[in-house]
Amino acid sequence: MLAALLGALFLLNAVPAKAQTTIWSATLTVETLSFGIGCSNSETGKECTSALTDNDFTHDGVDYEITKIALVYSPTTLGIFLDKIPPNTLKSYTLQAGNKSFPGANAIISTSSKQIYWQNIDLSWNAGDTISLSLDEPPAYTLTVDATPPCGTEVTDTSVGPTYVLELTPAPDMDVPTERRIVPDYTQPRWLSALPIVADAGRSIRSTSNSFPHLRNAFSGFKGFEFRLTDTPTVTAQCTWTFTEDPVPPPPPPPPTPPTPPTPPTGSGPPAGSGSPPAVPSDPTPPSDPCGESDREYLESFYEATGGEDWHENENWNSEEPLDQWFGVETDEDGEVVSLRLSENNLSGDMPTEELLCLTELKELALWDNEDLLGEVPEELILAVERAALREIAEMLNINPEWFEDYEDPFNFEDWYEGVTTDDEGRVVELDLTGEGVIGEIPEILSEQLQKLREIMITTSDGGCALSPEDSSAFSLFLLTLFVFAVLGRKRAQ
Repeated sequence: MLAALLGALFLLNAVPAKAQTTIWSATLTVETLSFGIGCSNSETGKECTSALTDNDFTHDGVDYEITKIALVYSPTTLGIFLDKIPPNTLKSYTLQAGNKSFPGANAIISTSSKQIYWQNIDLSWNAGDTISLSLDEPPAYTLTVDATPPCGTEVTDTSVGPTYVLELTPAPDMDVPTERRIVPDYTQPRWLSALPIVADAGRSIRSTSNSFPHLRNAFSGFKGFEFRLTDTPTVTAQCTWTFTEDPVPPPPPPPPTPPTPPTPPTGSGPPAGSGSPPAVPSDPTPPSDPCGESDREYLESFYEATGGEDWHENENWNSEEPLDQWFGVETDEDGEVVSLRLSENNLSGDMPTEELLCLTELKELALWDNEDLLGEVPEELILAVERAALREIAEMLNINPEWFEDYEDPFNFEDWYEGVTTDDEGRVVELDLTGEGVIGEIPEILSEQLQKLREIMITTSDGGCALSPEDSSAFSLFLLTLFVFAVLGRKRAQ
């Protein structure tokens, strides 16, 4: 019946997933722990060996033992600790906790603390509760594409762009991330994020792509798109078209402007027989400024260079809206860009150095955790990166976040918080957070941005400690894995 109702849906090469399997299931009797609730083999009388009806499982031929399950709040986070590093393949499974489902795609794997955890989830337990838990492979799905023009048809009007909606059967109970790539005469090897399929409805919102002429000029032999589920890449679908006319060639570049010949000196001319007149020295021309006067054009170029159409968030980018309405952009009272925060946003391509350096008032830059963005941030912008990292820490711990609204003296980090110590270049070398009750994590990626950080002091159950690179195991445990037991939740930079 569904096929009859969706007669307008066209599918090429739809592939269902494997049958659903469960690799682990158990019942947990919830205990009160030192941090949170659950079970822990390191706390007497609350061991997972007794609180769980089954505390081990086998995955891909490897045996794993569950050593701790902890649910904490602010933000609500559920972590499962193992005796070995969790494999990334676990992210293709769904955690079922009672009547709640948590896709592995939303989980974070920590290699150093051997845990997989879910943050900002809707879950509440009390000591003494009995909770059913399981790790399940997602159900067998079929992916289809509803497109205009319909998939598989001949396109005669290329003046408009194609639109499409993805449909997943059966409809999922959680949003499902998807990816797409171009299908030309050869297949583009890199997958880029596409629109998620919405829970319950089982459909994505309608997406408008670039115009056909743009796609056919940008990708030789363009035919259409291939889609797949990010967490179950065996579930795919294609939508391709045939074209009866050649793509419109891009306009040729304008011819170079011929140089203006120098003006000869005034007077009666050279004496007879003297040959060519002597050269007249001219005033030296100052080197031209490679940057124009408009930040807008450089943001537009930045967007194109980093695959803006495939960013996770690109609201108002390359529109007529004011720049401070573009996602991740802040401007000063003159409309010049002072902050660009696009971390974890699926940017790709080479680092657009020229465009960044032409944002002459840029005081804050967050581009980390974009795995497909290649190259280094220009040295001239390193302090802008450190400022953005400190803003993340300030928002996470609610320490003077309003300081970051002031750009009068943007790089005097010691003015932000007395626990910050900088060197002669203004780079952060020490961070003292012992007065903030921090019992949690400064994410690894932020520590990487503070490249000269040598010592960090935090509050522990003993009252406080100082960690440095010499304390190799403890320092890496703090910088790389500090899990989720933060007093205040982390806010992602927006």
